Amino acid sequence: GLGHARFRSLTGGGCPERAIEDLLLLEVYDPRNLWLRERVDVLRWMEQCGDRYEAERLRIALEIAALPPEDSGRPASIDVEAASLLWTKAARLEGVSRDNMYGRVRELLERQAQTDKRTQVPTSAQTLYLRGELARVTGENRAAREAFRQLLAEYPSDPRAEALGRVVEELESQRSSAALAKSRGGRPTPEADAAYEAGR
Repeated sequence: GLGHARFRSLTGGGCPERAIEDLLLLEVYDPRNLWLRERVDVLRWMEQCGDRYEAERLRIALEIAALPPEDSGRPASIDVEAASLLWTKAARLEGVSRDNMYGRVRELLERQAQTDKRTQVPTSAQTLYLRGELARVTGENRAAREAFRQLLAEYPSDPRAEALGRVVEELESQRSSAALAKSRGGRPTPEADAAYEAGR
């Protein structure tokens, strides 16, 4: 179609805005039922546009993620892709709205884990990163350490590796300090005590 032709004619990279807009028209008028097949391409093209289509990307990713696992139009990595977009949105929220968003991210990561197990695909670095970050912000320090350690072991060249190494060290330090204080009969700070309990 015209959208694909415009995408192929794009030179020098950049955002294929006109191609995207052409395919988005299929949501409004689609007599040949092409949208269900084309929306994965639209999602991929939108990745080249920064945050310009952020809301549309999230909506389309969630639509695709809602498809049955065996659907041919459902990419195997769609759950973690949708989870990543939700995570970005959650960072701008507060209180109950953010907690609800975290719950949706958790559900998507669990579904991604099921897909990876079923298809015998190694857990991606992004899945491990989100799993660790979600555990960290919800106080599950042990789960966070495990996810980050797995990421560092399996993807040592990941650009986030150095920063995550420091995060793991900090989590270990918090737990060790709290454990030492407890063993000496001391009273650790509330933060250290929470870190110890979360990391047990």
